Amino acid sequence: MCVINFAHMFTLPESPRWLIAQGRPQEAIEAVRLILNVDEDRCKKEVEEFSQSAAKAEEEAGVAGMKNPLRVLFVDYRLSMVISTMLMFLCMFTGSVVIRTYLPSILVAAGFHYRTSLILNVVVSIVNAASVAIASRYCDQLGRKRLLLGGCIPIIIGCVMLLAAYYSNVHDSVPIYLTSVFLTTIGFCFGWGTCCWVLSAEMFPVHVSIYIFMYVLE
Repeated sequence: MCVINFAHMFTLPESPRWLIAQGRPQEAIEAVRLILNVDEDRCKKEVEEFSQSAAKAEEEAGVAGMKNPLRVLFVDYRLSMVISTMLMFLCMFTGSVVIRTYLPSILVAAGFHYRTSLILNVVVSIVNAASVAIASRYCDQLGRKRLLLGGCIPIIIGCVMLLAAYYSNVHDSVPIYLTSVFLTTIGFCFGWGTCCWVLSAEMFPVHVSIYIFMYVLE
């Protein structure tokens, strides 16, 4: 998977917003064409909108006195910063991350051969990617809070099942192990694994996000 990701990175275009910030508008147009697959007029329009939004962000930042990005994040928008940070912190304590990290060992403990556990790990990764894609598609329709709460239910059930299977003397606990792993994976990807990133991005006004982004690029 790492090799595939590495090879795929060579086909990805640069971020159009980053190219604009670097003063490379023509390359930004080419990047937009590759991403959106639209004609050149539409590409130029998109790049112009990017440039205008960046200029507006700098203008609003100057009006609001946003010179120090640390002050902006930790003073002016401290509540947004605390909430987004806590969301990501709690995301790590759902149990799903630990299960994914030690998944091969968990499957071996369930009675699978090590090679089989690696194959199942790939299957779980595919389910993970598919769940994220579906959750991203319906995130706006279902709502962030509903997905977060709904995702907790299969995570809790899966973790309880895994704990019970580990400490029980059930002769054949393989189905319990597999069910718990897939429940936690799907629940995490539909809820916390997707919505935390969306909510963290939405906690700040657009001009603040653009200002911080432009400041980092400088």
